[in-house]
Amino acid sequence: MGDARDMKAFEAKVASLIAATRHLNVPQALALRSMTFKDPETRRWASDRQLTVVFNVILTHALERFDAAYLTEIRDHGFEQLLPPPGPIRDESLPVLKALTEQVLASLKQRDAPQDSIDTTDGPASAATGAGDLTEALATRANFETLLARGMSAAPPKSNRSPSPTREPAPLFPAQTGHEAETASTDDGLGVPMGTGEFTDFPTLFQDTLIGHVRKILTLLRIPGDSQGLRPPFMVAPPFAATYEDVVRRHILPKMLRSRHIQALATTHNWEEIGGGKLIEIMLSGEVNNPILHNWDSGWNAIRDSAKATGHGHHGKSGIKGKAPPPPPDSPWKLFREDATSCNYRPPEPDDMPLLRDIVRYEPEAIAKCWRELSQLYEQEFSPSGRQEQARDGALRDGIGKWADRLPEHMGEFLAIKAFFTFPRCNGFFMRRLITIFGRTDTERLRHAPFLSEFVAALGED
Repeated sequence: MGDARDMKAFEAKVASLIAATRHLNVPQALALRSMTFKDPETRRWASDRQLTVVFNVILTHALERFDAAYLTEIRDHGFEQLLPPPGPIRDESLPVLKALTEQVLASLKQRDAPQDSIDTTDGPASAATGAGDLTEALATRANFETLLARGMSAAPPKSNRSPSPTREPAPLFPAQTGHEAETASTDDGLGVPMGTGEFTDFPTLFQDTLIGHVRKILTLLRIPGDSQGLRPPFMVAPPFAATYEDVVRRHILPKMLRSRHIQALATTHNWEEIGGGKLIEIMLSGEVNNPILHNWDSGWNAIRDSAKATGHGHHGKSGIKGKAPPPPPDSPWKLFREDATSCNYRPPEPDDMPLLRDIVRYEPEAIAKCWRELSQLYEQEFSPSGRQEQARDGALRDGIGKWADRLPEHMGEFLAIKAFFTFPRCNGFFMRRLITIFGRTDTERLRHAPFLSEFVAALGED
């Protein structure tokens, strides 16, 4: 009876781990694997053999997002694009990545083979365990595959920062932030014009309104000045906004305007009279029967599917003879990579698709309110004026934690990185203390705050 309870507890832990890692890319998953094996807390519920099987399943599913041409190309170039940054974790991850990649490539080549010709005893679990443990490892892996087949719908960890459902990360509505929405206008008081201007026709109004909305979001998140030689994530990099707008204008908006939903929307109101504010109201009204969000998502999903089909967009070097054909000149992933390389920031990858897609769902008023509060907390804690009472030690850190819970996933991380570049006292020492609110161990922090964890790790010691 006790063994059954232990197994249920173990499976619950594994299910939570799989659910929490579903959005991690391969380098992040490898880093998490290394830290989990070194975490004493993990030894209370899993052995080395069990952890090996768990992470082989996680990494195999991450690798299976790529096609065979891309994986072969990456293997031939020493796995450079799929490994963590240089260091001990990178060195110990290379043989793991090599073995799993070979097995995934073999599996991809067998897809068209008759079912009875496939050797079901081959796979990451069998490579990672001794001959005597093979049966148990395969049985354990089968259980994990069942969890994955259920959509990895395990109960999330107690922290509110656990990843949101894969299909639709929760949009940020006024009710979630405790304030009423304000009617959008050509300038919402945030200092970023929406670009609606004088009405000419519905397509122009539609494009300018959506572009103005995402521009406000990215303006509120971007860091001031240059990046001081560091490599910030794309969402806070100033040059990223222009490239994102370019991708939206080329690849998203034309398809949206051709859809029957948007064409029908053009006839439902007197747009010359009510202006673009109504479009924002419709867009932020919810997910059900929302013509704007439905067609916006369809455009981004097409970009995601194109990356999977061609093998591009995953930091690959396309165009090698006998491999995937080179991407078109206006490929979104090519545009993102080129801009990130020239401007020194971390580009988005296909795994970051939920962030790229959901920028339009965020409310600039909520982000602006958050930043005003954090600015006030910084002043009160570190440089209070004569009339201000000094805030307690850690007030700003706790404020960032509160807003990280309240805003959509990862927004708190991006605002914390912005604080590093904005406030002089938010230095490396402050950031290393801040990251501890996202978890007690490095493993938990990488799981709950991957962008901030990578950024703080790159800062090193003062």
